[in-house]
Amino acid sequence: MNDLDREKEVRNILFCVAKCKEQVGRGLVIEILQGSHSVRLFSRRLNQNSAFGSMKGYETSVLEEMIQGLIDEGLLKETTDEFARLMLTEQGHECLREYVQE
Repeated sequence: MNDLDREKEVRNILFCVAKCKEQVGRGLVIEILQGSHSVRLFSRRLNQNSAFGSMKGYETSVLEEMIQGLIDEGLLKETTDEFARLMLTEQGHECLREYVQE
């Protein structure tokens, strides 16, 4: 995998979390990225997220590793409440702003 592929993957994940207004957990983010047709996704209209299906074909375990990597890098954080949600850190917001400006 080259750097451009990695940047695209990072951008897709961060963009997905941002578009969900940081209100969903890993499972739903992964379903959105994979373009799942699950009832819970459609009932919450998360299929309208512009990142929907952007990483179709990626295995769930691979996406979980990528998300964990972004947490480890400090671009994402996960809440510790009963229903953990993914959120962008300040560094994650800055990274996303850089992508948008390109």
